[in-house]
Amino acid sequence: MRASDRKSNTCPKLASEGYLARAQTDKRRHKYKKEVYKCENISLDPSKSSKNYGKRALAKLMVNSSCRKFGQQNNMGKTVMLNNLKLFSAITTNSANIVKTVNIIKDTMISVVYHQLDDFAEVI
Repeated sequence: MRASDRKSNTCPKLASEGYLARAQTDKRRHKYKKEVYKCENISLDPSKSSKNYGKRALAKLMVNSSCRKFGQQNNMGKTVMLNNLKLFSAITTNSANIVKTVNIIKDTMISVVYHQLDDFAEVI
């Protein structure tokens, strides 16, 4: 993740957290702002720093989701619902796929769970 992306994702979270419990005096708030600027290169605006639990939760979700996406496994299982024999045949006979389960849903519908071999996994 680039530093600019990290800053844009972290800043809303910091702004919606408000000041820390230990930073209740003006002197400590000033020290906290200096620490954040030193570590994150983000200058906090006191008029925008207030506790907003919903905004904080959303900002935290955005930061964590983007971080997890980069670490996601490429060969996770895929589930497809098929009613076409040609597609079923293409998936099950492809040497790059490992078929885990095949379930008959009804006469015209089949569920196939498969994943790709590590050498053939898609790059996300």
